[in-house]
Amino acid sequence: MSSQQTHLSDLKQLVDDFQEIINNEQHEKIANLIAQYPQSYELHFLDGSYQAEKGTYEQAKDAFTRCLELKPDYHIARFQLCFLATLNSDVDTFNRFISSLLELTEQVYLSLFANALIHVCNNEIDHAKQMLKEGILLNNENHALNENMTKLLYMISEEPEQETVDDSEADELSSSTNSVLLDIYKNKFN
Repeated sequence: MSSQQTHLSDLKQLVDDFQEIINNEQHEKIANLIAQYPQSYELHFLDGSYQAEKGTYEQAKDAFTRCLELKPDYHIARFQLCFLATLNSDVDTFNRFISSLLELTEQVYLSLFANALIHVCNNEIDHAKQMLKEGILLNNENHALNENMTKLLYMISEEPEQETVDDSEADELSSSTNSVLLDIYKNKFN
């Protein structure tokens, strides 16, 4: 078996076991594969997904950033990083990575979702809701991402007096981020 075939086989196995790895806090499985394949943007993406699920934002940010260093046009990683930056009020990271998503000609739904995040940050809720709805309608590639954006739409549609997100809603949104990321790889390998 070639090195590339071994890498793909290891990656597929990691994806298949990903929920169990998260549940059992077995990050070392991801770390070991990254040590074997340090140039694998997919592994850094999965590392970011794991860290996001565990609520370790700085580690998630570092992993997604490394993924994007290896593959700058990996738009879903860029969007997830910007989404996490929004949830964590990290304006610098958001501003650093959002721009290339705004004018995508393929995966237009990601552009709409990215624009929605900008509107959320600027408290332009009606515009954000419109962008989210349009993006959801256009996205037929990633059902889990639509579920995540539907939750965001619900959260920003609540009463204006409720300025902070309830912790349970934030946890639910964070947990669903993992399903978005995992679905991407399950679709890719199955």
